[in-house]
Amino acid sequence: MTNPAPVLEIRGLHKSYGELEVIKGVDITAHKGDVVSLIGSSGSGKSTLLRMVAGLETVTEGEIAIDGRVVNNLEPAERDIAMVFQNYALYPHMSVFKNMAYGLKIRGLPADEIKARVDKAAAILELGDYLDRQPRQLSGGQRQRVAMGRAIVRDPGAFLFDEPLSNLDAKLRVQMRLEIHKLQSDLGVTSLYVTHDQVEAMTLGHRVVVLNGGRLEQIGTPTEVYENPASTFVAGFIGTPPMTLLDGVVGQDDHSVEVKDTNVILPVNHRLDVSRPVRIGVRPEQVLPDNGSAAQSLPVTMVEVTGADQIVHMQAGGERFNARLPRGHEAANTSEFRFSVRPEHVAVFDQSTGLAV
Repeated sequence: MTNPAPVLEIRGLHKSYGELEVIKGVDITAHKGDVVSLIGSSGSGKSTLLRMVAGLETVTEGEIAIDGRVVNNLEPAERDIAMVFQNYALYPHMSVFKNMAYGLKIRGLPADEIKARVDKAAAILELGDYLDRQPRQLSGGQRQRVAMGRAIVRDPGAFLFDEPLSNLDAKLRVQMRLEIHKLQSDLGVTSLYVTHDQVEAMTLGHRVVVLNGGRLEQIGTPTEVYENPASTFVAGFIGTPPMTLLDGVVGQDDHSVEVKDTNVILPVNHRLDVSRPVRIGVRPEQVLPDNGSAAQSLPVTMVEVTGADQIVHMQAGGERFNARLPRGHEAANTSEFRFSVRPEHVAVFDQSTGLAV
């Protein structure tokens, strides 16, 4: 059985403003129904990349193809995409119905088809009772649903989401995230989703693209990116709190690493080059309380209660080392925390390149 043709292909994409290169050779492929989350620190190029796919920015080098058609030189309206913006971008003087119908009217669709499409989208988004209202009469969450409805009625080949939930409060973001997830499952439309929120990226994306300075640092499923970061950048960027990263020296048995400036020795799951300086990474939830004879120990500097969990902050030489425990766990109530880490939970990176070993 052959794989279906990609809906969206980004091949060797570059973007420069004069001598400043902001996108540096990015490749992404998305098939029917895929949600690809783009995440990175401020200035990483994620919104620029999305705008290039939308046709709002020109391509310096490389190709963008939608349904097998290279769209580099096509206008946004010719690309069979629909974009949902951070600021809703609704017409304030138009009703909800007219906002959702406007793009279809411009395309010259018959009035009865426009009404059928708007009514269907309104039913999906639970906006049927608000079609006669103007945007100022709606809540932030309702306005964002109208913006999504305007995209749905176009029946596009791909959705482009540009941080659509960042203007909402925390409670509304959770609600809208669930609604977008259900919407995506129901419609099965290919989507690029730009966000600075890790939870959005991990829960909505079938795959996560981590950008760093315009380069694709890693692409993979949320589980792959979280559990097997390709570099120290990804390890330190994904996760709250992020993976603890510590310089170390490979032990003579080549299956352990001694953490710099401490007596802590952590086992690893594969052989290492004893001559290579390394940096190790451990997720806080993988640091387990242990009072056994082989346990490691570090001084506790602070215990931070975050609700259901508590974060035990420790000092490892000149760097931090964290453990995540259930709230109230007795192991946190000590001046020195005794722990162990299983070998398969210790990530190892080359100290000079930052890449996973």
